[in-house]
Amino acid sequence: MRAALISAVLIGVVLGRHLLKLEELRDAPPQQIAELLRPCLRSLTGADGRSTP
Repeated sequence: MRAALISAVLIGVVLGRHLLKLEELRDAPPQQIAELLRPCLRSLTGADGRSTP
């Protein structure tokens, strides 16, 4: 489930940035996008220090 959610988030960002050319994603530097996604992805992978079932 976690892998599917991570894939869905990343595919959504890629589609929004490159295919749909959403202005906010298109113009944002990759580092800014990574910084914004980092907490979400850490939470999904369990890298935030919390145990996940």
